[in-house]
Amino acid sequence: MKNNKAFTLVELMGVITIIALISVLVAPTIINQIRSSKGRVDKVTEKLIFSATDLYLDENKDTFLLKEGNAYCVTLEDLVNDDKLQAPLLNSNGDEIDLSLYVKVAVINSQYGGYEITNECVEQIIDEV
Repeated sequence: MKNNKAFTLVELMGVITIIALISVLVAPTIINQIRSSKGRVDKVTEKLIFSATDLYLDENKDTFLLKEGNAYCVTLEDLVNDDKLQAPLLNSNGDEIDLSLYVKVAVINSQYGGYEITNECVEQIIDEV
């Protein structure tokens, strides 16, 4: 009697097909997890910037005027120069964040409210009566 311990071609094709099906089903889930984790890094970076802005405004609030919409505007460069953040600031892709961007902080009932990172911050025009 001959003892054959090798796989047949049909068995190998079956195993390859099953592995391919599992890969097709699992790959989108893994890719979505990677993409969502990159988004979280951006959220963490935003929270870090917003916390640094709070500290900066608490220390320097008297030097800022409220802008349009009852908000303070601070550049990222101001935060770096005051040692609240360290340059270079990087996003989740590893690209450097432009330090000329503004952090706009809304003031609601004498408390810091909504935060926004923006390209420009328009000064409020006050009509004197």
